[in-house]
Amino acid sequence: MDDKRKRRPYVLNSSGPFYVEDGECIDCGATEATAPELITHGSDYHCYFKLQPTTPEEIGKAIMAVCVSCCGVLRYAGDDSAILNRMANLDLADRCDQPITNPGPRIIRTHAAFTYKKPWSWLASPRDGKAIAAYIRQKMLNRFSRVSKPRVIGMEVAFLYKPAVGIAGTDIHSLSIILAPLPDQRSDWLLKIDGRARQDHLWMSIRIDEILKGNPDITNILWYSSADWNGSRKDGTPLPF
Repeated sequence: MDDKRKRRPYVLNSSGPFYVEDGECIDCGATEATAPELITHGSDYHCYFKLQPTTPEEIGKAIMAVCVSCCGVLRYAGDDSAILNRMANLDLADRCDQPITNPGPRIIRTHAAFTYKKPWSWLASPRDGKAIAAYIRQKMLNRFSRVSKPRVIGMEVAFLYKPAVGIAGTDIHSLSIILAPLPDQRSDWLLKIDGRARQDHLWMSIRIDEILKGNPDITNILWYSSADWNGSRKDGTPLPF
């Protein structure tokens, strides 16, 4: 724990290791938007885990919800070493009730390389980039966010994400998503996430990973840190965290 006070789960929280701290929710809506299958809110507008995650996908969503909680009230009380290490890698060790010994260095993966199978062309083009960007944008649009229309700049396609509600200083939290075809590759693309608030890069990577994997035309997704992408590119992983 990061302090000595005893933490108490909200009364409606389901029994299990993931919980929302009682009396601390400010009803920002971000956690429910991130994991609606797991998180809801009561009549007093206090969010809570209605279900505990059981599958790898659900565990990923629960961790992502902890990550996006703007006031840090979602926590993990379990002792699963794999989950604890993932939390530490996301710089969320202070949101774990169990101490984490020897956490590895924080790695922020904001570069995703992937293959896009397109029906109309044998060579990557801005048209492909616009199709990918439009798909991602459509999945990201909700009442909690604003997403600009994609812009073509040469062979690159870019658009801007900005939180619409719940977070003070939303301009600081704006993120650019840039798509570009990989040189000498007919169907391989690179997606880059950029923005001033580095803490936002992680949850955006997780969200975009989920979106990309929901498209059957997008395969072979590997995530890299900026340093590794611009270096050896030997440490690509199928998950951004």
